[in-house]
Amino acid sequence: MEEVLGKLREIELTADKIMKEVSEKKLALTEEMEQASREFDEALQQETSARIEGIRKQLEADKEQQLAALRADTQTQIASMKTYYEQNHSSLVEEVFESVLNS
Repeated sequence: MEEVLGKLREIELTADKIMKEVSEKKLALTEEMEQASREFDEALQQETSARIEGIRKQLEADKEQQLAALRADTQTQIASMKTYYEQNHSSLVEEVFESVLNS
């Protein structure tokens, strides 16, 4: 009978030891998964920030290019209007004068 009780205690101690090891492994795996999750989140955040910064820079460059084109077009139109005025200012004055008199 003592032998059976001894074996039962031995089985119980072994079972407790196994349960403790399983619990420790579970805790270690949980911590490992949480660390991996934090690292993934950080890497994703860095990648997202880099992509957003790249898009922002590209949009800024596009905006500057469009502004430069608009300025050049505006300068061309102003120069064209000045040239037209210089070549036709007499006839333009006559047209305005006639228009005012006939009104």
